[in-house]
Amino acid sequence: MRRPGLARAFCSAVFGVVVWLAQAPPALPVPVDILPGESAFRPLLADPREAQYLMRYLLGASRARGEAAFGDTFGLVRVGDIQSVQFGIQASVYTRFNRDVNSVGFLDVNSADYTIFLPVDVHQGPVDVRVGLGHLSSHLGETEVQRRIVFGGANFFDRAFLYRRDFIRSVVSFETTEAVRLYAGGSYGVHVTPLRPRGAGQVGAELLSTPRLLGRLQRQWYLAVDFQSWAEADWALNANLQVGLRLSRHDSLRRLRVALDVYHGRSLMNKKRPPRMPCIRRSHTREGSRHPLKTVPVKSNRVFLQPR
Repeated sequence: MRRPGLARAFCSAVFGVVVWLAQAPPALPVPVDILPGESAFRPLLADPREAQYLMRYLLGASRARGEAAFGDTFGLVRVGDIQSVQFGIQASVYTRFNRDVNSVGFLDVNSADYTIFLPVDVHQGPVDVRVGLGHLSSHLGETEVQRRIVFGGANFFDRAFLYRRDFIRSVVSFETTEAVRLYAGGSYGVHVTPLRPRGAGQVGAELLSTPRLLGRLQRQWYLAVDFQSWAEADWALNANLQVGLRLSRHDSLRRLRVALDVYHGRSLMNKKRPPRMPCIRRSHTREGSRHPLKTVPVKSNRVFLQPR
């Protein structure tokens, strides 16, 4: 059942923020930037489902052997300068592949998560706030559906294949220094199919080293940790620790990350809700920030490769 009152409350809150930022002295007009070239909210480094360009190679007992994603955040309108509000759109797709030597395609799509999010980013000194409305839709791959029908006795129209979530999300980020960033937030499912508990919480921290030159590139080591908990998983804690290296050019907003992740928690893909599991990930990631810097359960550790 949809809850329109929450959507109205969200729109009212966004309108209130815009009015607050517009209260500048008459002699100082508020600048408005159409299609700003950079996001006002830095991506969360250790969030396993941050919108990004990514590839992972998986090792372990699971049938899953790879994961790929593409996603980005595009600013549409920015109001203000020192104090600013930016309206944008964010979209991402996360896909997991199975390695099956008996398959014609060799690598078959296990499942795919599609997310679209409409963020409103508020910047005020060391504090950044992101709130918005989003939609998440998860789908099983064709081979995975066939496998469940043949071996699991499932029906093609089984609603267990379906997972959709319309949600409101907010995150508050605070930069204590140039090298340390803390954040906390949560989300609430306005409409969830199949019906499940709706709440979720998130906290995390990031530690950045001093940027150094590496030839014509700039390198920066970092350490980041992200904790998430979902009501639909009985508020079990999911933790992701990431340590890595960021490479960039001085004249580019894009950065390449090479990282090692250690994840412990429930499946990241939304089609199944398996038990908690540990895994290790090596990752390459490409990101577009202006600043320097859910699967089958397995009984063994895994190694991931990731680009952003």
